[in-house]
Amino acid sequence: MIAGYDGVDDVAAAPRHVVLRLLQEGDAPQRVWAAWVLAMRGGVAAMPRLRRMFDEDDDIGVRRHLLVVLVGLGERALLGTVAGGDRSPLLRGEGTRYLARLAEPDDLGTYDLVLSRVLDIAWSVRATVAAELRSDAPPDVARAAMGLLFDPDLDVRRVLVERIERGDFPRGPVQEHLAVLVRAARPSERRADPRVRALVRVLRDPE
Repeated sequence: MIAGYDGVDDVAAAPRHVVLRLLQEGDAPQRVWAAWVLAMRGGVAAMPRLRRMFDEDDDIGVRRHLLVVLVGLGERALLGTVAGGDRSPLLRGEGTRYLARLAEPDDLGTYDLVLSRVLDIAWSVRATVAAELRSDAPPDVARAAMGLLFDPDLDVRRVLVERIERGDFPRGPVQEHLAVLVRAARPSERRADPRVRALVRVLRDPE
């Protein structure tokens, strides 16, 4: 920590050479504040320095803020790189979250990136797909994402079921998935399965 810089206002008032020093030598909060100040002052001209910092910094929280800063400056392609291959599950999830929120219905390339995360080794990333997929996603995308109803992790399945029950998950092949669940479950288990209840509710109230 560099004494005398205890908040973003302190950093914002500092000259450029101090901001750059904080960016390199400050503690984690100071590095975040310095990154925001540098981005506000320099705009896209700050991107190379901030991108290098994103790649090299060891603090996940700092890198998470840097991701937001860089995307805000226009480095949207970074989201696909982060979602698909960052070493941190937290950042893969963040990249996936932003991709899912930003994708337009005809943006199939972005949806391909989002759907690739249903196979992520981290359950939290898979759950992000279930939680963040836009309600206007194309039918084929919804079909693939609804496969998370069969995810091995209970928390992932729960996230998707809750969205289906709220009615804000894109309409997918409900009957197809319901049939698979019914075939796989013993009769005594069918009524107790929240996935079955959620899909049945969608069939009863299709709109």
